[in-house]
Amino acid sequence: MAEFLPAFDLFVLTSRSEGVPTSILEAMACSVPVATTDVGAVREVVQEGRTGHVVASRNSRAVAQAIIELLNDPATRQGMGTDARSTAIERFDTNACAATHLAAYELACRRKNRKHHPDPAVTTLNRPSD
Repeated sequence: MAEFLPAFDLFVLTSRSEGVPTSILEAMACSVPVATTDVGAVREVVQEGRTGHVVASRNSRAVAQAIIELLNDPATRQGMGTDARSTAIERFDTNACAATHLAAYELACRRKNRKHHPDPAVTTLNRPSD
């Protein structure tokens, strides 16, 4: 896909259901702005008006309008593509994702340890009176 995506003017995904679509991340990494429906975690990836357009799911008119707007404005499309690539690299490259997963794992471990080794002050407050 890395050979073909840079030739696209824009990437369109009109899913009814998604998680975090890898195809959107791939397009963004190739400097391609995105027009997509607001499903799953798409809004966490595509920044409306900055890296593309996110429109209501199952709204073909809104999708068509987003596509037409981007196709008719090469300067905006190019700027969004540049921002899309920056976002993909900063937030979603392998190192960034690994760091995010490691931080989440470490947080989960700290919370688990607190649960098994509670603060003595809190334990004292929760004991019934003698």
